[in-house]
Amino acid sequence: MNIGFIGLGVMGFPMAGHLHKSKHNVAVFNRSSNKVDKLYLRRPGAHRKVKNESEVVAFLQDRGFFMVKGIEPLEQHVALFRNAKTIIGAHGALFKNLIFCEDNPTIVEFNPSSLNNPCYAEGLALSAGLTNYNYRLSESDAQDNLTIDINNLKRILD
Repeated sequence: MNIGFIGLGVMGFPMAGHLHKSKHNVAVFNRSSNKVDKLYLRRPGAHRKVKNESEVVAFLQDRGFFMVKGIEPLEQHVALFRNAKTIIGAHGALFKNLIFCEDNPTIVEFNPSSLNNPCYAEGLALSAGLTNYNYRLSESDAQDNLTIDINNLKRILD
């Protein structure tokens, strides 16, 4: 189900998160976009998948992360990345939105161990003047589907 949600205050943010967790497509609007400042870049339908994505999503949603699916309108991507303080995701095209970052967010890109090449997101981050870029290799299979180590993720965030 597609749901539009207005207001990400004290009540709205958790409510939108629960709707999203229940597999609804949630488009959000908030008068001040500074409420959403932690992003997880998902890869639905991509050829390189995060094998334990449901575990990663649950872990990050419990820590207040907003799930970016890549199907949101460009205006929403601009607003989300402009205000981001933390951006986490598996290697992929959503990192192109780093060019919209205005602060210097912490960026964590997980890459399949078979694709040890941090140049894409790292190059974008550096060209945008972002210096808090972290590159992590993750266990992967022959199709480059990767597993994000939750304990490693916890250490990064703590």
